[in-house]
Amino acid sequence: MGLHSLDGAEYLLRAGVARRLCALVAHHSGAAAVAEVLRLGDRLAVFEDESGRLRDALWYCDMTTSPDGHPIMVNDRLSEIRERRGPDDPVVRALAINVDERLAAVRRTHRLLRRTTE
Repeated sequence: MGLHSLDGAEYLLRAGVARRLCALVAHHSGAAAVAEVLRLGDRLAVFEDESGRLRDALWYCDMTTSPDGHPIMVNDRLSEIRERRGPDDPVVRALAINVDERLAAVRRTHRLLRRTTE
Protein backbone atom coordinates (compact mmCIF):
# COMPACT_ATOMS: atom_id res chain seq x y z
CA MET A 1 0.00 0.00 0.00
CA GLY A 2 2.96 2.29 0.45
CA LEU A 3 2.37 2.74 4.18
CA HIS A 4 4.66 0.27 5.92
CA SER A 5 3.02 0.65 9.30
CA LEU A 6 -0.40 -0.28 7.90
CA ASP A 7 1.04 -3.07 5.75
CA GLY A 8 2.79 -4.46 8.81
CA ALA A 9 -0.29 -4.22 11.00
CA GLU A 10 -2.46 -5.99 8.45
CA TYR A 11 0.16 -8.71 8.04
CA LEU A 12 0.35 -9.22 11.80
CA LEU A 13 -3.43 -9.33 12.08
CA ARG A 14 -3.61 -12.06 9.41
CA ALA A 15 -0.88 -13.93 11.32
CA GLY A 16 -3.06 -13.97 14.44
CA VAL A 17 -1.19 -11.38 16.49
CA ALA A 18 -3.22 -9.57 19.16
CA ARG A 19 -5.17 -6.65 17.76
CA ARG A 20 -3.65 -4.20 20.29
CA LEU A 21 -0.13 -4.94 19.05
CA CYS A 22 -1.31 -4.62 15.45
CA ALA A 23 -2.79 -1.22 16.29
CA LEU A 24 0.45 -0.05 17.92
CA VAL A 25 2.35 -1.06 14.78
CA ALA A 26 -0.26 0.59 12.55
CA HIS A 27 0.02 3.93 14.33
CA HIS A 28 3.71 4.01 15.26
CA SER A 29 5.57 7.29 14.91
CA GLY A 30 2.65 9.32 13.68
CA ALA A 31 1.51 7.05 10.89
CA ALA A 32 -1.83 8.87 10.89
CA ALA A 33 -0.13 11.86 9.26
CA VAL A 34 1.42 9.66 6.57
CA ALA A 35 -1.96 8.00 6.03
CA GLU A 36 -3.49 11.46 5.63
CA VAL A 37 -0.92 12.36 2.97
CA LEU A 38 -1.55 9.06 1.16
CA ARG A 39 -5.33 9.26 1.61
CA LEU A 40 -5.34 6.00 3.56
CA GLY A 41 -6.88 7.38 6.72
CA ASP A 42 -9.96 5.18 6.40
CA ARG A 43 -7.83 2.04 6.16
CA LEU A 44 -5.76 3.08 9.17
CA ALA A 45 -8.85 4.00 11.19
CA VAL A 46 -9.79 0.33 11.58
CA PHE A 47 -6.92 0.14 14.09
CA GLU A 48 -7.44 2.02 17.35
CA ASP A 49 -4.79 4.64 18.09
CA GLU A 50 -3.98 4.41 21.76
CA SER A 51 -2.09 7.04 23.68
CA GLY A 52 0.08 6.68 26.74
CA ARG A 53 3.46 5.43 27.85
CA LEU A 54 3.55 2.30 25.71
CA ARG A 55 2.78 4.21 22.54
CA ASP A 56 5.30 6.90 23.46
CA ALA A 57 7.95 4.25 24.14
CA LEU A 58 7.40 2.67 20.73
CA TRP A 59 7.70 6.06 19.03
CA TYR A 60 10.80 6.79 21.13
CA CYS A 61 12.45 3.57 19.97
CA ASP A 62 11.65 4.33 16.34
CA MET A 63 12.81 7.93 16.55
CA THR A 64 16.09 7.20 18.41
CA THR A 65 17.27 4.18 16.40
CA SER A 66 18.98 4.47 13.02
CA PRO A 67 17.98 2.24 10.10
CA ASP A 68 20.98 0.01 10.88
CA GLY A 69 19.91 -0.39 14.53
CA HIS A 70 22.28 2.03 16.23
CA PRO A 71 21.24 4.65 18.79
CA ILE A 72 20.77 8.09 17.26
CA MET A 73 19.63 11.48 18.55
CA VAL A 74 16.10 12.30 17.50
CA ASN A 75 17.07 15.38 15.49
CA ASP A 76 19.70 13.34 13.65
CA ARG A 77 17.06 10.68 12.98
CA LEU A 78 14.70 13.28 11.54
CA SER A 79 17.51 14.58 9.31
CA GLU A 80 18.34 11.03 8.24
CA ILE A 81 14.70 10.39 7.28
CA ARG A 82 14.56 13.59 5.24
CA GLU A 83 17.85 12.89 3.47
CA ARG A 84 17.18 9.22 2.76
CA ARG A 85 13.62 9.65 1.55
CA GLY A 86 13.73 13.04 -0.15
CA PRO A 87 11.29 15.97 0.04
CA ASP A 88 8.47 14.39 -1.98
CA ASP A 89 8.24 11.22 0.09
CA PRO A 90 4.95 10.91 2.06
CA VAL A 91 6.82 10.25 5.31
CA VAL A 92 8.83 13.45 4.90
CA ARG A 93 5.72 15.41 3.92
CA ALA A 94 3.97 14.04 7.03
CA LEU A 95 6.72 15.43 9.25
CA ALA A 96 5.30 18.89 8.54
CA ILE A 97 2.09 17.65 10.15
CA ASN A 98 3.36 15.69 13.13
CA VAL A 99 7.00 16.38 13.96
CA ASP A 100 5.97 18.11 17.20
CA GLU A 101 3.94 15.07 18.25
CA ARG A 102 6.91 12.79 17.56
CA LEU A 103 9.26 15.02 19.53
CA ALA A 104 6.82 15.21 22.44
CA ALA A 105 6.64 11.40 22.65
CA VAL A 106 10.44 11.21 22.69
CA ARG A 107 10.66 13.87 25.43
CA ARG A 108 8.04 12.15 27.61
CA THR A 109 9.76 8.78 27.32
CA HIS A 110 13.20 10.28 27.94
CA ARG A 111 11.91 11.93 31.14
CA LEU A 112 10.35 8.65 32.26
CA LEU A 113 13.59 6.76 31.61
CA ARG A 114 15.58 9.31 33.59
CA ARG A 115 13.18 9.04 36.54
CA THR A 116 13.42 5.24 36.61
CA THR A 117 17.23 5.28 36.65
CA GLU A 118 17.65 7.92 39.37
